[in-house]
Amino acid sequence: MFIDGTAADLPILLASLRPEIEPIQLDAAKPAPRRMARADWAADSAATGHALGEGGGLRLWNCSSVADEALVARLPQDGAG
Repeated sequence: MFIDGTAADLPILLASLRPEIEPIQLDAAKPAPRRMARADWAADSAATGHALGEGGGLRLWNCSSVADEALVARLPQDGAG
């Protein structure tokens, strides 16, 4: 689970997670997309695609997404895949 490191009551939030949940704190030191990229990204992406099924879609958003023009440029447009 990705968690904004500036979230209110962060210690309480972290303590309330189930043991099988791996918390990954995001902070301003590294851009969130880089923190969220992992070595097993391809396997995770394939599993997500399979779970969504044919014609399924996944939309990710946060308030700062449009500020990262390089990220936005890499995202497929609606209906493009």
